[in-house]
Amino acid sequence: MGGGSQAKVPAHLPRLFFLLVLVFLLTIVVVVLVVILVPFAVFLLLLLLVVLVEVVVIEVETHDGPSSS
Repeated sequence: MGGGSQAKVPAHLPRLFFLLVLVFLLTIVVVVLVVILVPFAVFLLLLLLVVLVEVVVIEVETHDGPSSS
């Protein structure tokens, strides 16, 4: 009887262990994605902002040019 109950525990353990490993791996993947994508997203936003500012400045300069001369 003792051996039977002992055999049952390891049979259930691998599934639990597998779930823990899966959750651990998913957590790592999410953290890595966040660490990589957040600076990338910030960089893209800054780039977009710079491009918009450049476009606005160029528009203002081109509009101001003929009017001032």
